[in-house]
Amino acid sequence: MRRIRFETIAEVFETFPTLRDEVKAEPSEEAPLAFLERLVRAGEIGDAVTLAAHVLPRREVVWWACRCVAANAGRMTPEIRHAWEIAAAWVHRPDEKRRLAAWEAAKTADDAEATTWLLRAVTWSGGAMEPDAAHPVMPPPDLCGKAARGAVQLAAARETDATRSTFYERCVSTALAIGRDGGDLAEEVLRTVRA
Repeated sequence: MRRIRFETIAEVFETFPTLRDEVKAEPSEEAPLAFLERLVRAGEIGDAVTLAAHVLPRREVVWWACRCVAANAGRMTPEIRHAWEIAAAWVHRPDEKRRLAAWEAAKTADDAEATTWLLRAVTWSGGAMEPDAAHPVMPPPDLCGKAARGAVQLAAARETDATRSTFYERCVSTALAIGRDGGDLAEEVLRTVRA
């Protein structure tokens, strides 16, 4: 069983119309994963990263961003590692308690850290954007993906100019692998956290 939300890349653009302003590639009836692969081969890695953040379901897109951010794990302080673990815990068991824990942690987190955007991706995956607001507002459907992409982009900023493109390519490969794998995501998270 695959984990892709859409049959064609055109459906992705229809669901998230702002992508037309962010992605140069024209939508087609091509399958999303094949489209991402073609973008990578064509050197359009930025478009591939942007689309990867919208092709996967929200839980999977947060896990994708967690894995990309973890590629810089050697550079994580204990506080940053804790934020990463909060996001990963939600992927493992995506419930309201863990979503609210991410929201709480994100309120005081540094906007310049990739893990802050992981926390926001979790917060904006469903439920109110500001859970304690008097009049709760639901997040736009693309906000979780945009926050996940922001986390990946901030992680990439820590790469050197020489390694950034390779980092992005690995991230797209990770999205492709997640999209193709029908395995138990909760078990995958546990294996990664324990490693």
